[in-house]
Amino acid sequence: MVMEGNEVIVTKNGKNVRRFIPQDAVVSFLSDSLKGVLKGNYDLKKENKERLTKKYETSH
Repeated sequence: MVMEGNEVIVTKNGKNVRRFIPQDAVVSFLSDSLKGVLKGNYDLKKENKERLTKKYETSH
């Protein structure tokens, strides 16, 4: 089924445990899942520092 372009989901006890998608869809799936995650320009070091500062300021 996957080789024909279909997605296959394997379940165990009613819970999804594996998902098989065609190889051609992998790149599209990954890029689609990241759309809208980052908007604009970011300084990753600055963002990380701010996130950690917020996290540890509120925990003390």
